[in-house]
Amino acid sequence: EGLLDIETDEPLLYDGRNSICPATNENTIANERKATIVLMSYSPLRLDDVAWVLRCYQKMTGAVEQIIFVWNNLDVELPGDIIPSSDDSNVVPVQLFNPAENLMTNRFDAPSRLVDSSSPVILIDDDVLLTAGLISGMVDYWKSEPCLEQCVVGLDPRYVSPISNNYYLYDRRHTPNVIIGKTMLAANRHFQDFMKRKNLVEHSGPPSNACEDLTFSLFVTTRTGLLPVVVKGEHYTAEIKLNS
Repeated sequence: EGLLDIETDEPLLYDGRNSICPATNENTIANERKATIVLMSYSPLRLDDVAWVLRCYQKMTGAVEQIIFVWNNLDVELPGDIIPSSDDSNVVPVQLFNPAENLMTNRFDAPSRLVDSSSPVILIDDDVLLTAGLISGMVDYWKSEPCLEQCVVGLDPRYVSPISNNYYLYDRRHTPNVIIGKTMLAANRHFQDFMKRKNLVEHSGPPSNACEDLTFSLFVTTRTGLLPVVVKGEHYTAEIKLNS
């Protein structure tokens, strides 16, 4: 058993895939622009957590349009009970994406192929659960000034320096200029355009294995002239991180 840390509430007991899903549709959220969630996983040891997270996201019908699950482990077949059934019209549908290679950019490639270009897409790590209120808040920030559906929105900012050897950091002396892929929202057209840049895609894979999320965030800022927007989780309902 592990604890789920919730910034705005008491810790909840997490006990595997059958645990209660907290804060899935608080205040009967019904956002006119719903997000597509992209969740990517590799380790079979995390599959119980993944099954629970997917089931919780399925309940967020007011904030989530669809869920794309990318299984990045080509050597292990995904068990049939991990992706919950989408037969019920009252749940968010889940779509499995099986890539040809184990690449971090697969989470960019999946929505590029499966989602409308204007849709808001949220990348979320497989050990993090965002509540419906927080997802809805991220979409609101993305729709509003100064972003106006152009910039990257997220919860986890960093600063990349063009001159310092300590190029990857975040402190109060610097204005954040990147968002990491732990929780990142952007219009799908940016993911589509990124995947068309062969040099960027190749740089994000072996042997260089550059941080594709930082590259993507800077790519969007370069294209739009807009710095990423940082959402304060406590303004809505903060993320839940699995400590397993």
